[in-house]
Amino acid sequence: MTESASASERVEDALFSAVCACLGVDETTAAAQRRVRRSWPAASDPGALPGFSRAENVCFLRVTPADEPYAAFTETQREYDASADALCETLSRCDAHAALLVFYGPRAAEDARLVRDGLASESVRRVLRRKKLYLTRPPAAPRRVPELSGGRWWERCDLALTLYQAASRTQRADYFASAQVQTKGVTDAQS
Repeated sequence: MTESASASERVEDALFSAVCACLGVDETTAAAQRRVRRSWPAASDPGALPGFSRAENVCFLRVTPADEPYAAFTETQREYDASADALCETLSRCDAHAALLVFYGPRAAEDARLVRDGLASESVRRVLRRKKLYLTRPPAAPRRVPELSGGRWWERCDLALTLYQAASRTQRADYFASAQVQTKGVTDAQS
């Protein structure tokens, strides 16, 4: 599993908890697993099969790395570690994660609004903060986008948001422990 894939899964886990809180669903129940799903579940996960009825209210989570200006390395710190006789370099940045919440069912628009409003509440923000995730700007208004599938229209509403996460990586950096310096052609009398 790549680093970005596992980071996206950790963000999905936190977002799953936040969405369940917004919808008033206990995240530990099978009903929550059926109501809020990952877009790419493993075959063993509940909801791995795409089957759900038009009368069912379902939310799919999709999290991907976002290309945001804040996602670039923003700070480099170097510190000598005497115990390891090494120069350590810490690269810090703010990772951005684009989240798309796709709601289906008769309550798709209402559920999207519930989640959008719920993300502004302190209790839900606390859920995200525990995972070092921050919603720095309010999500855009939910977009109603009915979907034609199997010759029938399905009620669908999308909610897009961007989450930010502080990230840092520490590594050993190369350095010169000592160097010999020779001067040529300069004497004390000439200076």
